[in-house]
Amino acid sequence: MIMLPELPNDNPPEVYRTRSDWKLVAPFAFVVALQVIGTFVNDNNVWGVNLWSIFPVWAIVAVTAVYVLVSVPSVSLRLYQHGEPVVALIFDISKRWPKGVKWTLVTLLFAVLAWLLRSRALIYGDGFVVVSISDRPFANAFVTLHDYYRPLTILIQQSSQMLRYLGLDDKETIFWTMRVIEGVIGWLGLLRLVRSATDESVSRAIMFLTALTSGCVVLLLGWVELYVLPTALLLWLLASAVRYVKHTGSFWPIGIFGLLAMASSAVIAPVTIMVVLLSLKLHGDVPLARWIPRPRVLLLLVVLLAIGAGVAFNLLTEVNFVVPLVATSINPYWTLSPRHLADLINLMLFVSPVLIAFLVMTFLNRADRRWMKEPTAILIGLAGFTCMLVTFWLNPVLGAPCDWDLLSFFGFPMTLLAGYALSKMVTDARQRRLLTVQLMLVAAILLVPNVYDKTHLDTAVRRIEPLAWNDIHYQPSYYQAHRCISFGSLLLQNCGEDRLAEKYFRRRIQAKPDDELGWYNLGVLFFKRQQYRQAADCFERAVELKPSSVEYRKSLQAASVEAMHHPGQ
Repeated sequence: MIMLPELPNDNPPEVYRTRSDWKLVAPFAFVVALQVIGTFVNDNNVWGVNLWSIFPVWAIVAVTAVYVLVSVPSVSLRLYQHGEPVVALIFDISKRWPKGVKWTLVTLLFAVLAWLLRSRALIYGDGFVVVSISDRPFANAFVTLHDYYRPLTILIQQSSQMLRYLGLDDKETIFWTMRVIEGVIGWLGLLRLVRSATDESVSRAIMFLTALTSGCVVLLLGWVELYVLPTALLLWLLASAVRYVKHTGSFWPIGIFGLLAMASSAVIAPVTIMVVLLSLKLHGDVPLARWIPRPRVLLLLVVLLAIGAGVAFNLLTEVNFVVPLVATSINPYWTLSPRHLADLINLMLFVSPVLIAFLVMTFLNRADRRWMKEPTAILIGLAGFTCMLVTFWLNPVLGAPCDWDLLSFFGFPMTLLAGYALSKMVTDARQRRLLTVQLMLVAAILLVPNVYDKTHLDTAVRRIEPLAWNDIHYQPSYYQAHRCISFGSLLLQNCGEDRLAEKYFRRRIQAKPDDELGWYNLGVLFFKRQQYRQAADCFERAVELKPSSVEYRKSLQAASVEAMHHPGQ
C-alpha cells in the first residue's frame, strides 16, 4: 500500500522557505494555465489542452479560482495538515493486515473503480475494432495484416466471447468486463513498479500521485481500447526490470512480460528491446553485459535508428502514417514545422503534464541531479524516450494527438520518471507536502473532464462530431469508412441526431455498398422517423446480404407490417 506517513519538521528559515515554496508551485501553475488557456484558444477539441471546453465558462473560471486559492502555500499546508490524520489512521490499520489481504482489497478497489468509471462508448474508435474482432468466427481470427501485429490481443478478444457461457449475453457487458480486467492488471503493474522503484513511503506516494496526472490513466478505467493490455504489460515489464537491476528479482519475468507485451502489440517492440538490453547492462553480472553498449551509446543508437526509420518510410513507401520530411504545396505539415512541434507539446501536456512541470522546475531550481545516474531512472527514462521517438514520426493525422491511445503507453514511463526525479529532488518535509497537494490538484484538473467526457457519451459525441466528419478515420479511404457505422449509431441512439447519423450511414454505404450493417442501421433510422417504406427497403437489402440474421428478418417483418398500416409513410 502507498500511504503518506508523518514527515519530520526540518523546515528552513522563513524568507528562503517562502521563495522556495513559490518556485515549487510555479511549474505546476504553468501546466494548469496551459490547460485553461488551451480551452479558449485551441480549436482542435481532441487535444488534451482543450478538455475543459465541455464545461461552461463559469465552471472553468471557478475551477481556476479554486486552484489559485489552494495553491497558496499556507493554504496547501493547512489542507495537508487536516488530511494527514486520516491517512495516518489508514496507514496504521493497514500495517496490521496480512499482505495477501491488502493486495486483495486493493485489487477489488481498482476493479470497482474501473467498473464505476467505465466508458459508455462501446463502438467508436477502437471499440468498433473490438466488436469486429469478437464477431468473427474463431477460425478466422486473423484476417487482416493489422491482426498479425497484435496476436495476443486478437485471441483475448475472441476468447472473451466465452463469457457468454457464464450468462453474460450482452456484448457491451462483455467488453466492459474484459477492459476492467485489463485495467486492474495495469493498476497492479503500476503499484508493482512504484514499489520496486523506491522503498520510501513518501517517495512511493509521490510517484503514484504523479502517475495519476497522466492522461493514460483513463486506459485503466474501463476504457474500450486495444492498447489497454499493452500498457498494462509494459508496466509489469518495467517493474520486473527495475527489480532485476536492483538484484531483488530474476530475469525470467522480464522475458515473459516482454514477449506478452510484444504479442499484444508489435508497436511496443522497440521499447521492449530497449528494456531488455538496459536490464542486462545495468545488472552487470551477466557475461553478455560487456557486449551491450552503455546507456548513453544506446540512447544515441535509438535516436539514429529512429531518424533512419523515419527517413526510410518517407522515401521507400507511399503510406502516409509518418510525418513528411519536407513541406509540400498541399501539405505544409512536416517534421520540424512549428505545427508538428506544437502537436508534440500538446500530446505531452496530455499524457505527461508533470514532466513538463518538472522540466520547468529544473530551470528554476539548482537541485541535486545525482538521481539521473541511478539505474532506476535510466531504465524508466530511456524506455519512455524510446516510445516518444516513435511518436515523433507518427503522423498526427493518423495517430498521436488525434488518436493518442496508440502510443499512450509512453506517458506512464515519462510521468513516472518525473515522479521519481521529484521524489529525489524535493527532500524538505514542507515542500514535499506542497508537492503532494499540487500533484493532487493537477490529477483532478486533468482527470475530471477526461472521465466525464468518457462516461457521458452524448456530450463526448456532440463535442467531436464536427471533427469526425473531416477526420481521416471516417473517410472512405480509411477501411471504407467503417467507423461511420459506429459513430452514426452513437449519434442516433445516444444523441437523437438522426440527420447527422444519416450522413455517416450513407457515407459507409457509398464506400461499401454490400455492407449489411450499414443498410440495417439506415433502416433503423428510417423506422424511428416512421418512414416505414424506406425502412423496409433498407432491411430487405440487409437480409439479402446476410440471410442468416434473425434480427434483420424480424426488423424487415416489423417494417413491412407498419408500411402496410401506414401506406403514406
